[in-house]
Amino acid sequence: GTSALRNKISKRWDDFHGSLCGAQQIPYISIYENLVDENGKTKENLFSDFIHLSYDKTIDFWIKSFKKAGLL
Repeated sequence: GTSALRNKISKRWDDFHGSLCGAQQIPYISIYENLVDENGKTKENLFSDFIHLSYDKTIDFWIKSFKKAGLL
């Protein structure tokens, strides 16, 4: 699909899993909001190709999210 469709599905997936974890009091870590701009468009510079995240460009988002959740 298109980037817009993938982002829409990813957002729904993120919200769904976040709510499931919240209902069970399980910490949920997500960096979705870091991967799209204010219009919901993919920040292409964070990917190593059209679909795979770049470790080097996203690791700081993961670490910050884990720290914010008190897991690191």
